Formats: sequence, structure tokens, C-alpha cells
Amino acid sequence: MFDSLMQLLPVNMDKLEKTKDVAGLKKILVTYKDNDKRMKAAYALGRISGDAAESAEAVLVDFARNESNGEPMRIHCILSLGKQQTETSEDALISFLSDSSEDIRAEALKSLSDFEE
Repeated sequence: MFDSLMQLLPVNMDKLEKTKDVAGLKKILVTYKDNDKRMKAAYALGRISGDAAESAEAVLVDFARNESNGEPMRIHCILSLGKQQTETSEDALISFLSDSSEDIRAEALKSLSDFEE
């Protein structure tokens, strides 16, 4: 019943992103069943900058590494991680180049190619 109630709650991703509420966005990634909301949360995490960027990157990396999250969600987290354009995100993307999934490797490489030299 809790899960169905969580799906009904309005989620203001813009507000969570602007306030850099990494914990709130992580909660959406972990608890929500609705992939659309989860993808929006991953996108919002990828756009967080400043002091909270490191925490946002850590959430994206952890979620992308967990194979039980499904390949489409993992790929979306990798693409969002690529938006960070930091050394930490670059190192994480490099680590995904050895993933067992060809699609994960391809998306990690694609995200890395967007980095400026």
C-alpha cells in the first residue's frame, strides 16, 4: 500500500534539483516503481552542480552499478553522470567500460566522448 501511495505523490523535480536535494532525488530512484519518475530523478541528479555535485555523482554511480536496477535505468544514470563533466564522473564512466553489458559499455564510451580534452 505504501508503494501505491508513493506513486500518487506529486514530485517537483525542478524544486528538488534547484534545492540540490540529493537525498530526495535518491529516495525517488530507490523507492519509486515508476521508471519515468526515476529517470527524471536521475536527470535532475546529473544537473546538480556545486557542493552537492559529488553526492549526486555518488548516487548515480551506485545506482548504475547495481544490475538489479535494470539496464535501461542503469544507462540513464550513466548518461546523467556524463553531464557532470568532473574528474570523479569521468573516472566512474571509465570503470563502466569493463561492464559485462555491451550497451552499458557503449553508453559509457559515448558519455566519455562528450568530455572536453
